[in-house]
Amino acid sequence: MNTYRDRALEKLRLADVFPEWRVREQTLLPPHHPGQASYVWKVSTVKGPAIVRAPRFTYPPDEDFWQGALRLFDVSTVRGERLTTINPWLSARIPFTVPSVLATARFQARSFVLENWLPGATLHAFDSLSNRAMEALGTMVAQLHQERSTVFGANPADPWQGFPMATFPSRLEATLRYLLRRYYRRDLKAWRHLRLALADLAHLRFEAAVPLLLDMEPSQFLTHAGEITALVDTELYVRGPAELELAGLELLLTSTTAKPFCRGYRRIEPLPILSPSRRLFRVLLRLLSFQGPVDWDDWMEKPTFFA
Repeated sequence: MNTYRDRALEKLRLADVFPEWRVREQTLLPPHHPGQASYVWKVSTVKGPAIVRAPRFTYPPDEDFWQGALRLFDVSTVRGERLTTINPWLSARIPFTVPSVLATARFQARSFVLENWLPGATLHAFDSLSNRAMEALGTMVAQLHQERSTVFGANPADPWQGFPMATFPSRLEATLRYLLRRYYRRDLKAWRHLRLALADLAHLRFEAAVPLLLDMEPSQFLTHAGEITALVDTELYVRGPAELELAGLELLLTSTTAKPFCRGYRRIEPLPILSPSRRLFRVLLRLLSFQGPVDWDDWMEKPTFFA
């Protein structure tokens, strides 16, 4: 993902976007990682501190991550109004605080979302969490994975809206092939790993879709004293195979953090068996630049912590 900046948007007066909130001060917060989905401001309003989010783009950009998300799940962060459904739905199901959406607005062809401000420090690495916090994270993921349906797509809150799971393999294969040809055409390692992944896909069946965070990483969470207090970045929750989210988490965890995570997950239900689809989803995540331009062999050989 690139680091495109919209300098006009960065200088926009948010008082013009939400006039009824009488925004007095605004501070554009620095991005937590390159290619962050949205601009985020902390604002002071007549009703107290709040957060404003606006997508970097008014259309899905020509980048591997965003095109992959769009083609596989039909999801895009340009539709910020999605949070009015996703956030309250999540808030009723997970053990962490989720921001309340206070208002939405369309301004200069862009979606803006005003949320309540939550205290806490942005999490930078799962290693900084206590074992209890990692167990709580495992519990959160497992609780959402209980919400099974036979459709996948952009709306995690609606188990009936989306594409039939029977079509997931063909849609996934088409997405993989598109990403490779569009962004990795001359990468011989990418072609080699894709061929192996597609051989795995030919033998896989995915029966159920669950809510999952497509860009799961530490910076989506707020913490205090080593404990997770809030999940604040929810824009890319979708419905898809549980193994996809677990494959991404496995790449972010260590042997130290994986053990309590698994304990927390298993308190709710058994961990899905990841080994049959691990290579497939690692290839997908690498084509999406999930953690940037990591060498293919290093990426595929990262340690495994789930069965």
